[in-house]
Amino acid sequence: MNDTIELVKRKYTELARKRQDWPNKYDIGLQCAKMLSDYALLARAEPKGKSILNVGCSEPVDEVFWIQVVAEWHALDINEEIIRVARHLAESALPPSLFGKLRFIVGDATKLGLRDELYDIVVSFSTIDHIPGHDNRYRAISEMVRVLKPGGYLVITVPNKWDLYYSYRSNLAQRRGTAVFGYEYQFSPIELRRMLISTGLRIIDCASTAFNPYSYFDSLLRKLGLAKAKIYFGTRFGFLAQKPGGARCGSR
Repeated sequence: MNDTIELVKRKYTELARKRQDWPNKYDIGLQCAKMLSDYALLARAEPKGKSILNVGCSEPVDEVFWIQVVAEWHALDINEEIIRVARHLAESALPPSLFGKLRFIVGDATKLGLRDELYDIVVSFSTIDHIPGHDNRYRAISEMVRVLKPGGYLVITVPNKWDLYYSYRSNLAQRRGTAVFGYEYQFSPIELRRMLISTGLRIIDCASTAFNPYSYFDSLLRKLGLAKAKIYFGTRFGFLAQKPGGARCGSR
């Protein structure tokens, strides 16, 4: 496992050096996927005026997109080079008044060096899948829950194990040593849901890259009580979950 961890760190360092000029900011495929999953779920958590922690910062696309509406946004990653590049890109893209609401932190998702109940919302977009070992992935989720305020929200998205074509290609690339991130674990929707519930979270909503969450078809699935079915399709899926305590948000 230690070799896998070092591989992921090395791959992320290589990626950081390639991301000096926003290669992903204008990647339409990536942006569409984020809108359908990451951002659809975060918008449901009503982030305006809230304190946000992003566990797994890379190119600071999320930070620049959301910073104008949130109270503060902290971006954390274990890789120092990733954080250095992210800070540089964000500072170059934002006026001082907005950049001042950002904080970039070098830290380990499995043992966050942050006090309890600090954030209104914690997000982790396609990040814990690059953490080797089930126990480590579970610890990362538990840490995110720990730093959430009572009634706060966790938004988490991951690759879908049941997208068989994607899983096959990802696993093949890992065996060949050509995987972009070095290591990637694909979750089944059932597995991730159980992990979240086991930490005491309440599932509020779900999203998948297979469906437009604002489409007529999506609203029809909700009316028929089949909204959960959509997470079984698509390359990426995720959940919006709430920590007990505080104001409750109703399920859709």
